[in-house]
Amino acid sequence: MDFKGKSMVKCKYTQVLCLAGIIALVAGLSACVYRSTDEDWDRNGKVRLILNWKTKDKPSDMIYYFYKEGSSVPILRYGKSSGYEGTLPAGIYQVAVCNPDGANIDLDMDNGYDAARAVARPVSSLKATVSHVAQPMNLYGTGEGKLDVSGPDCSTNELYPACLVKQVELNIKIIGLDGIRKIDGFINGVSPEIHIPTGKALFDRVASVRFTPEQIAGDVYATSLNLFGFCCGGEGERAELFLNVTKKDGNAFTSSTDISDQVNDAFNESLSTYIVLDLEISPDKIDGIKIELTDWHKGVAGVETYE
Repeated sequence: MDFKGKSMVKCKYTQVLCLAGIIALVAGLSACVYRSTDEDWDRNGKVRLILNWKTKDKPSDMIYYFYKEGSSVPILRYGKSSGYEGTLPAGIYQVAVCNPDGANIDLDMDNGYDAARAVARPVSSLKATVSHVAQPMNLYGTGEGKLDVSGPDCSTNELYPACLVKQVELNIKIIGLDGIRKIDGFINGVSPEIHIPTGKALFDRVASVRFTPEQIAGDVYATSLNLFGFCCGGEGERAELFLNVTKKDGNAFTSSTDISDQVNDAFNESLSTYIVLDLEISPDKIDGIKIELTDWHKGVAGVETYE
């Protein structure tokens, strides 16, 4: 190889080295800029949340909604059900936490911490029937009313998620009625919304949930309902159960009974309770049928209470 050829090779080699050096320098500067922005502790702070589950079942992923003081729109962080650790702009925050895969619900989280809620979906898009909602399922949540985020050092905040969906079982026994073709019904006075940070059912409006029990024995029917809560009774709205009985000859009968006191005695003691109602349906000379609530009991379905 002549001198000119050697010079060209050396020149190209030098250019390659320079280009590699420039790329490395740019990458290094980018990393430094990223780190310096994230670690600007005059403007940012670390936050650490631990979720203490008191349930056998729990979701795998959670969304953490951080509401900075004075803002109604949250900063979203995605994490696991074990907790979250990361960096936020310095300030005072409130946080709402829930899983993203609840069924038959919509999350309404862009109106501030106090209005962070899950809403049961209507069973129809028609405005005339929005009072009938689908049964919410698989929703867990918790929250914290004050988090001070500042600097590189942070204290650990422990939160206690709970299942936000309550369960009601209906055991219905038919007495003195033959030729039953179908039983269906609905419950009025149901909350269609729940405040995720506190787990409190909201009653800005009320709704109803439909159901169709299945025959599990000759004269016994049963069903299970999922919902956020019932009206508390008193002089306002009350929870009322309606049953429709259709016989094979085409005759149909409807009756109702108030269940407010029974369900609220159980649900007010624990967020996660379920209640079993034992009902009897028998002939009635005036209304065709009558409903009698013969017994009820409560239990804990895997989750304890909010703390």
